[in-house]
Amino acid sequence: MEVKVISKKAHKTRRQIAITIVSVMLLIALLFIYYFLTKPPRSVKAARPTGYSHILSIYGYKNQRLSKPVETAVGPKSNIYIADTFNHRVMVFSSNGRFIKKFGKKGKGKKQLYFPNSIAVDSRGVTYVAVSQLDKVVMFSPKGSVFWEIAVPSPQAITIDGNRLYIATKSGVMIGTNSGKLLTSFSSRGREKGKVDYITGIAISKGNIIVADSGNYRIQAFTKDGESLWTSGKPLKKGEATRNTKRKYSLPAGLATDSKGNIYVVDAFAGKVVVLDPKGRDLRSVGDWGREDGQFYYPAGISYLGNDRFVVADKFNNRVQIVRIALGILPLSEVSNLLSPIVFILILTALLMILVWQWYRFRPVTQQQANAKLEIGNELPKINK
Repeated sequence: MEVKVISKKAHKTRRQIAITIVSVMLLIALLFIYYFLTKPPRSVKAARPTGYSHILSIYGYKNQRLSKPVETAVGPKSNIYIADTFNHRVMVFSSNGRFIKKFGKKGKGKKQLYFPNSIAVDSRGVTYVAVSQLDKVVMFSPKGSVFWEIAVPSPQAITIDGNRLYIATKSGVMIGTNSGKLLTSFSSRGREKGKVDYITGIAISKGNIIVADSGNYRIQAFTKDGESLWTSGKPLKKGEATRNTKRKYSLPAGLATDSKGNIYVVDAFAGKVVVLDPKGRDLRSVGDWGREDGQFYYPAGISYLGNDRFVVADKFNNRVQIVRIALGILPLSEVSNLLSPIVFILILTALLMILVWQWYRFRPVTQQQANAKLEIGNELPKINK
């Protein structure tokens, strides 16, 4: 085989170039490491979202802007229903943010809305709107006209599961048909397990009732007969500050469940979504505090849109956001967010060094090296067959 040779001077030049490249890369890596170790800490408010991704934000339609939306629901055709609380109405958008309709009239009279605080939609497209200040739930037809009103003492949260309507109050849960007929209820106010204090969120997971026991700063699970199953979080200790973001929940609010029964808890004061499995075990906590897209500012409600997508009522940002929270393998863009910049630089430097080493290893040899290899080959003893 013919050996490609270069002059001794050219070989020396190539070796110097290789050494220079490696040295420069090592120097750059050291400078970056020094920078990241000595730079001032970054503000939490400016943190990039990790563990979830922003899809789109809904602020309203033309001059019809949302004002302090408290809760959302997903209806037929994956349309998004919004309790536009401070506008005393319901607004409906498609899953890609296209405006569809609005309904509801402001007032304290019969069949009117006054600061609606929760919303649910059944498979027929019937909308149920809780109005805590007027002690009622108003039912709207699929076209948006009022056809029934149910008297309920201070309804704080509502949800639909099949043909059952679940209404959470300050001190308990009421279960009825989707036509408004009461079937059963359970209620007991207190701090002990199995008792509640000011429920602000309700959802169904694997046939069990999950509530955001906000006054006790915890999540509780019950059977449909009212038997306590488990709790996540604890009531305030004596003298503990109300706004304490170091607690597990600073203020649990809206709830949603996905197709596997996992539970998604909006933690309003922390600007996060905490994810639990159906047995109340922690899976993930995602969210960033702020006003940019993908950040939350006192969020209140959440609903499941499907395919790992969730609709969050970002109350004090006067908008609704659609985000993706994937519990499996993270997208590449999110994995890169989780990697330390130092680790990324070290990996890149190592790859470049390997490339330089491979280039140097398979470089052309000098005439002197080629002759030496030939001489060594001539000295090898012959093997007798």
